[in-house]
Amino acid sequence: MHRVLKTTTTTTLLTLPLQNSCLSSSSSISYQQRGFFNWFGGSKKDENKKRLGDALKEKNKLTSPTVWSENNTKSSSKSSIEYPVTAVYSIGVNHQGQLGLGDCKSECEWVYNEELKSQSIKSIKSSLLHSAAITNDFNIFTWGANFHMQLGQKFLSGLSILPSFMESTPISIKQSSFPNSKVIDCALGGWNGFALLVDNSDNKNSNSKSGQEIFSWGNNQYGQLGTGNLMNLLTPTKIYIPDTIKSISCGLYHTHFLLENGKLLSCGKANDGQLAMSIGNIEKESCSSEDKKHLGITRPRFSDLLGDAKIKEISAGCFHSIALTDDNRVYQWGKGEIKRDSIDDTLYTPYYTINKLDHQINNEINKEKQQQLYKVEEIKFPTDATSQGFKQVIGGNGFSMALTNDGKLYHWKIDGDNSNNPTLVENQSIVGKSISKVSVSPSHIGLIFDDESSRNQIFIWTLDDYKLEKKALKSMFMTTIQDGSKEKLFSLPNDHTIKDLSMGSHFSLIVAEKKK
Repeated sequence: MHRVLKTTTTTTLLTLPLQNSCLSSSSSISYQQRGFFNWFGGSKKDENKKRLGDALKEKNKLTSPTVWSENNTKSSSKSSIEYPVTAVYSIGVNHQGQLGLGDCKSECEWVYNEELKSQSIKSIKSSLLHSAAITNDFNIFTWGANFHMQLGQKFLSGLSILPSFMESTPISIKQSSFPNSKVIDCALGGWNGFALLVDNSDNKNSNSKSGQEIFSWGNNQYGQLGTGNLMNLLTPTKIYIPDTIKSISCGLYHTHFLLENGKLLSCGKANDGQLAMSIGNIEKESCSSEDKKHLGITRPRFSDLLGDAKIKEISAGCFHSIALTDDNRVYQWGKGEIKRDSIDDTLYTPYYTINKLDHQINNEINKEKQQQLYKVEEIKFPTDATSQGFKQVIGGNGFSMALTNDGKLYHWKIDGDNSNNPTLVENQSIVGKSISKVSVSPSHIGLIFDDESSRNQIFIWTLDDYKLEKKALKSMFMTTIQDGSKEKLFSLPNDHTIKDLSMGSHFSLIVAEKKK
């Protein structure tokens, strides 16, 4: 039984005429509307569904294990560790199990994830059609689409009709792939994943001088897994990077490894300048075909165009990347966004999802075009922003964002008119709120806040029209208010503090902790 969270809404600025009826248990969705998996998506009849907002009205319900994580205390022979009490909520399109609710029924309201109720969740990540969660006891769970082996699971739960193609229930990949290691971070590309580990066994056998281990899995069309070849991987496979890794960030087809010393290693697709490598190094290291139309770096290599810059944060967009340096400068490289053949085009596959600005490298390309693509550009901000400094940079689908230390958000396009010109994001729903984190996907942008009165709120807005989703679902998850607005401020119960937010393509996941 799922728990659905009631939300409060605000008056909004932008309007979009949409149908506002949610996909009900009696909805009849055609094959064309639901796609290949329409027979997965038959809505379950849930006559006894209980709204979480109703359950929380009584004080004693606040500690119910059906609302909050049961597994908040871990015991060992040496000590007892108390982990935060957490809850995960999901909303949006669910035709491939990407909400992790154990079914394929799309949701127009935030739904409590009972599949993760026994876990204390530290962070959550989402990509186009799959997600992953890291627990406070260093485990990792994955779920969603698995057509391209992006879940890292050889044997799934057995609950799905076609378990090799999708998984609607969060499943741990730690026990089968790295049982003696602690998972400290993960990153998801378009159709692949990475896990960053430290060895937890008595016999250290890591091949890294840092004691870390890095595993990758999934689609490897351009060498984005860093394995030295183009073979796709069904299960996590160790890759070798001797230096200490601070973080990993993935685009659709490229990957960045940020080292503790501030240097950047990159691999994967290089056609659009997204690796911050010079054309000479790309042609030297690439596994490209003879006509040089598809350039791929299969092993992590230094991004030489960054020179001596010391990077402290990296974010890979779909076809570009953005970095923040120790001296508070923001740099960007690469260019492009997902090509859509029509307004109805929402098909995501590594053999179809391409850059609409794709610049194929060949012998006839002129020097000016090379200079435009293969360069790193510093983004200039208003004085107010640079004086505050930045705490997060975000690469999206054809755009970038930067979040200042005082919680203000700047946005800019990476191509076209007025490109690379940051402007302040202003909206009446977030006036006076300090933004703590931003998450983006090709379809949405989401914000969470760190001021005391807003820590239980999420602000989400849509980036496009997406008629196909409206046809299939009757309503998109950010358009459930009566005026059909493209944006919405959601409010969770007051005992929730939202700790993490993740945006997928037409879906979202959040992690909340219970206030003490």
